[in-house]
Amino acid sequence: MRDPQSAERCLRVNALSTLALVETAAKSGVKRFVNFSSGNIYRYAIEPVTEDATVYPSARASYYLTSKLAGELYVDHARARGAIEATTLRVSSVYGPSMKGGIIRTFCDRLGRGESVRVGDAGRYQTDLVYVDDVVRAAIAAIESTKTLPFVNVGSGVSTSMLTLARVIAELMGLSESLIEIDPPLATGHDPGFAPLDISRARAALAYTPTPLMDGLRMYLASR
Repeated sequence: MRDPQSAERCLRVNALSTLALVETAAKSGVKRFVNFSSGNIYRYAIEPVTEDATVYPSARASYYLTSKLAGELYVDHARARGAIEATTLRVSSVYGPSMKGGIIRTFCDRLGRGESVRVGDAGRYQTDLVYVDDVVRAAIAAIESTKTLPFVNVGSGVSTSMLTLARVIAELMGLSESLIEIDPPLATGHDPGFAPLDISRARAALAYTPTPLMDGLRMYLASR
């Protein structure tokens, strides 16, 4: 996500492979194509962003997110020219069982060993966390829907700060917050993270209801 040398691979995997998939699906008579993109492609905002908000992923992870946006364009072009019914799900930060990495697993692993966790910049970095089962349900609903929606946000609808996340995990594990080390806020170079997603369209069109963070983390911890 930070290495410009990865840009070519990201484009090959996330954009060109998506193009090949949607074109093959269209030629094979597939009824509907559901593309998984990223809800982090939007320009940062405090309030939840709708599907019509500005997509301009230049602030962070731009090599990865640019390739996801390119994949979106290829899929929507196939839809617009009538080749296939296609929906792109813009999915926020996914967590759940079998995660190979990520901040939630890191926090849980360290706290589970009785080790402290450190949150930088006073834990102000935020992201919209969505439980994996919610994403699966949204995808199935998009496949089975009687109408095609080009873009649908799939997230929790709220942003969670890293400090809040660490505190919730510690609470669920029955541990003291003293294990959370909080660095002071940065004077410059503050990274706010990603905008929360407005999930009104998913609620209305896909009967989507996100899992509350506390419940999702509880299920994740039970799966470990």
